[in-house]
Amino acid sequence: MSFSILKWICPPPETHEEPPVEDGKVEWFRCLPYVLIHLACVIAFFYPVTWACIALAFVSYCVRMFSITAFYHRYFSHRSFKTSRVVQYIGAFVACSSGQRGPLWWAAHH
Repeated sequence: MSFSILKWICPPPETHEEPPVEDGKVEWFRCLPYVLIHLACVIAFFYPVTWACIALAFVSYCVRMFSITAFYHRYFSHRSFKTSRVVQYIGAFVACSSGQRGPLWWAAHH
């Protein structure tokens, strides 16, 4: 099995299909970023909890979920509204920061 950065960034179209029974291997290279992010959460236990951190986490969550709902779902999937190219870019950029792949992949698989 060859590992390439291109396969991780832009997987082939067949990745949304179930793998054959004989090829049920885990693609650890593609899983690595998610494993590292979850391991990095352990660092949170070494910092005190402050109201500023809680507020930042809440605002960050709300902004990203709004971008996914408004842009990935409403704009890129259904074209429910019209907007300028700059607003499209900003909305897609913020939604991409949520880790739910890019707007083209999300809209195509919705």
